[in-house]
Amino acid sequence: MDREMTELYAVRASNHYKRGDYEGAIDGFNHAIERQPTNPKFYYGRGETCRKIGKYDRAIVDCTQAIKLNPDFVPAYYTRGNAYYAMDNYDCAIADYTKIIELRPNFAEAYMWRGFSYTLTGDYANAIKNQKIAVQLKPELESILRR
Repeated sequence: MDREMTELYAVRASNHYKRGDYEGAIDGFNHAIERQPTNPKFYYGRGETCRKIGKYDRAIVDCTQAIKLNPDFVPAYYTRGNAYYAMDNYDCAIADYTKIIELRPNFAEAYMWRGFSYTLTGDYANAIKNQKIAVQLKPELESILRR
């Protein structure tokens, strides 16, 4: 019964997120975490929700917890990397995007964002290299990169 209730909170949280009710989503993930504190998906869900509303510090904390629980959890690295990027912490963002590429070499968006991060650190050679790989993996990203 408790496991079913935990899943219900998680589903409710996801539904709130999809509808743009981010506070409702956070509340749902809080309840899920209270009941099952070892599930990395719940920390990731709350972290992604916090990132979406600009609570980057909180997103980083939650995604770090998700990664501690599952060191190969790519979505948590991606959300944390994007939160670092939004906070102008490009070195940490690059580290997370690099870890994603190590775990999932065909993740085009990780190359794209790592390229953006390299651009902002002045490493233009690596920026160009990463953005070329991103477009090779996912040609539709070219329109984003040309802006």
